[in-house]
Amino acid sequence: MKKTKMIGLFIVLVMMVALFSGITFAAGEEPVKVTIDGKQIQFAVPPTIINGKTLVPFRTIFEALGAEVDWDNEEKIAYGAKDDTLIALQIGNKTAYVLKTNGDAYELTLEAAPANIKNHTMVPARVVAETLGGTVNWNNFTRTVEIYTPAGLAEKIKQIGDPEVVSQLLGKWSCIESYSDRVDSFGFYVRGSHSATLLTLNMDGTYLNNVVCSGAIITGQIITSGNFSVQGDKIKFFNKKVTWIPDPSHKGQKAGYKDQAEEDTEEAFHFNADGRLILDFSGYDRVNN
Repeated sequence: MKKTKMIGLFIVLVMMVALFSGITFAAGEEPVKVTIDGKQIQFAVPPTIINGKTLVPFRTIFEALGAEVDWDNEEKIAYGAKDDTLIALQIGNKTAYVLKTNGDAYELTLEAAPANIKNHTMVPARVVAETLGGTVNWNNFTRTVEIYTPAGLAEKIKQIGDPEVVSQLLGKWSCIESYSDRVDSFGFYVRGSHSATLLTLNMDGTYLNNVVCSGAIITGQIITSGNFSVQGDKIKFFNKKVTWIPDPSHKGQKAGYKDQAEEDTEEAFHFNADGRLILDFSGYDRVNN
């Protein structure tokens, strides 16, 4: 029994590593995009990823967010001011400085320092947007930094469904399941099937459901994307496209395919007392970004 459980656990852990590291066997990566309230921002220099953070030209991002901009050429410091907040970022410095009009001041530690790229000062998009009151989401499927102003976010969420409920649902949810179609005389799994799921519900009303399966039924990866809306106690998934990547070592499975259209579905949901999302009888735990 212990050996069987250990094997099952190992399989699930391997699947989780593949799933949460974003391995989808995609050929090439699309350029990173940045949107504000759904509108794509055009930059003179394309967004650049450094240490996992997206850097963009400072003047364009500040002005797109409605901030006033200044530049200290001697000290190489970019300033952005909006409402009650001033933020200062210096090329090569992993500390950003924030000053409020009420006199409060604090520092932010950056994982990627501002940089000079092709004679443009590049700053971390997320830090700038969040400091100036925006909400930021990384859409891995479209490789987009989605920035929402408070007004834009409220309007977008309202389009998806009840704002209070939608706010609880947004984000990443994981589900790990083990089941079997046959057991031995002692009740132990003989041919176990395991799956690890990462469901991402985005602020723009899109979703990505990434499932890695291993076992007697199917072995491979299923990626479903599309749109979602919330209607009462049901989530409607529509405009669905499915990609199936079979494990080549598991013979006799259906051939792989990409972006195949699938019918709309509705799944009942509720939240447990401990905050778990119960969706179509499966339990999901929130994943912290």
